[in-house]
Amino acid sequence: MAATTSSGRLKRLGLRLWRQLVWWTKTLLVVVLLVASFFFDDIVHEILPGHRAVLWKRFGGGTVTERSFAEGTLLTWPWDKLYVYDLRDLQSRPTTVVYAQDGLEITVNMSVRFHLLEADLPLFHKEIGPNFVDEVIVPETTSTLRKVLGNYTPEMIYAKDELGLLDELRRTLEKDLDPRFFALVSVLVLDLRLPEAVEAAIQAKLAEEQQMLSYKFRLEREELEKIRRTTEAEGIHEFEAVSGLSILKWRGIEATEKLATSANSKVILMGSGDGQLPVILGADAPAAPAAPGPGAGSAP
Repeated sequence: MAATTSSGRLKRLGLRLWRQLVWWTKTLLVVVLLVASFFFDDIVHEILPGHRAVLWKRFGGGTVTERSFAEGTLLTWPWDKLYVYDLRDLQSRPTTVVYAQDGLEITVNMSVRFHLLEADLPLFHKEIGPNFVDEVIVPETTSTLRKVLGNYTPEMIYAKDELGLLDELRRTLEKDLDPRFFALVSVLVLDLRLPEAVEAAIQAKLAEEQQMLSYKFRLEREELEKIRRTTEAEGIHEFEAVSGLSILKWRGIEATEKLATSANSKVILMGSGDGQLPVILGADAPAAPAAPGPGAGSAP
């Protein structure tokens, strides 16, 4: 009897402990799910195509410099941070005011296309960070514009070849950007503005220069025409001296020969004097109607 009572107590105690274990397990599971849902964005990270990520560990030495993380899904502790960088071509379009060689103000809108390099991305994050456009690209672009355009006057900028100016800007900016972190794709000047009065004066000066070039071209053309006509006159003079014929009479003879060989009938009257030219009378002209004779009319 005592053994049965003791066995029943043990069963009830085990059942009680099992129920408590199940309750605590359920409670812990609910707590874990609540914490996971609350910190979901800090635990589960999505790295999109064309991007790579750098991990910063709060309790593990800070930035992980040994590697960066490729596209896909990455799980981290909620107290760590993941920084995602776009490695595709990026564009910065700063508008900058610079001063030309003579001190005039120039407003420049420039487009810079570049991309980040994957190899040293963790080091890039540690030395520069996510605000690289405002902290590096824009200041370096402004510095490049001042270095290059500061060597020219506005007239020189307007007259300079566009490709040459862009090439100089690109080479200067490539030297200023850290080659470990940035690869420059292209440099474009979208807009370049001077004060209105200065721009109008430059345009007027360039128009005058083009007009002067036009006058010079006309003078050269007329000079060549003069040489051509002089050469032609000298040739005619030599022809008349050798042949004993005037050029006018020779042209008349040539015209007569061409008409004589044509299919149309004609009458050629040759002049008797040296200064007379042949006269051609066409025989194909319609004959004039004959006048009626006297007494013509109706029959009596």
